[in-house]
Amino acid sequence: MPSDAFFLSQRLPHTHNQQGLNSLYNQRITSLQEYRRPLEIKPIGGFDVAGKLNQWGINHRGQVATLENGERFLVHKGPGFGHNSQTVVVDANQMSRKWTPHGSSVQPGSQSVGLGVNLNYRRLFTKEGDINLIRLNIEQRRRRHLRDFFTSLLEFGWCSILSLLALSFVLSWLIFAGFWFLIMHIHGDFSHNSANSTWIPYVAGVRTLVGVVLFSIETQQTIGYGTRSVTEQCESGVILLAIHTCFGLVMQALWAGIVYSKLARPKNRRRTLIWSRQAVIFLRDRYLTLQVRIADIRPRSTLVEAHVRMYFIAERVTNEKEKIPLNILDMNVGLDTGRDRLLLMWPLTIEHRIDFKSPL
Repeated sequence: MPSDAFFLSQRLPHTHNQQGLNSLYNQRITSLQEYRRPLEIKPIGGFDVAGKLNQWGINHRGQVATLENGERFLVHKGPGFGHNSQTVVVDANQMSRKWTPHGSSVQPGSQSVGLGVNLNYRRLFTKEGDINLIRLNIEQRRRRHLRDFFTSLLEFGWCSILSLLALSFVLSWLIFAGFWFLIMHIHGDFSHNSANSTWIPYVAGVRTLVGVVLFSIETQQTIGYGTRSVTEQCESGVILLAIHTCFGLVMQALWAGIVYSKLARPKNRRRTLIWSRQAVIFLRDRYLTLQVRIADIRPRSTLVEAHVRMYFIAERVTNEKEKIPLNILDMNVGLDTGRDRLLLMWPLTIEHRIDFKSPL
């Protein structure tokens, strides 16, 4: 990342300091004045910037941005409000507001932090790409999942899938072993005297229950050791043999497809895509831009025509006073110019220009 980038780790609420933020985002910056420590900053607009910065715990380098209309904003780099915050953008002319970050205490009537940045926002998406939501009040949830049995299995973890695979095979062996045992028991294979040379059993080479289970495994897995086999005397056994072998083929194909699909899911491919730890707001072409970097660490299987999208999710209040808690707005990352299609042969920077069209 550029050394003079403005780090941003929390989203800036759309409803706090609206006038100042619009001025910041809609106008070009005419100058940037560096400061080393807050105590070296002179009061801006009659406000004790240094004292307020010390009160907030800001004690690193930053810049004061002057806009075309004369407004000035303090853009701070480094730790800010709490140990997790990385960036703050504060209106230098309107720092005092009756708002306090979550967890702090302010007496009634007192003034506090200028820009509302809640440090205890829960992530909507994890850094691994998982959705951090719990879906409630869904009718017939289990029935709907069972109807989409294949996809539901893919969502299980590896331990669950391997356990179900082993359990399904063992149960199928035992169930068909019960069918074979029933046929052989009715014919008298276990009770007949084997000394009679003219008597032909239904299944040759099977005399015990363990032998029946082994015959069931050999039939379903098409092993065929040669010591156990169905004779011509057993007509019902021929039908059961055909059903058993077809069931075994379908079951093996099903589990092979599940395991292969689990291995080949794009979810695993994302492990080799590395994102920058911080998103940054950086001045480029005299406009503030929100930037992140992405890199593919695989040297030989490069992603071609990879598409990237960026969204802004925030609460929205309609004209009818209806609150939409998770309103999704698209953030332009070059859809009209083709810059949203990436060739990840080397690390690339994805940028969103913060202008009057931006939802930020």
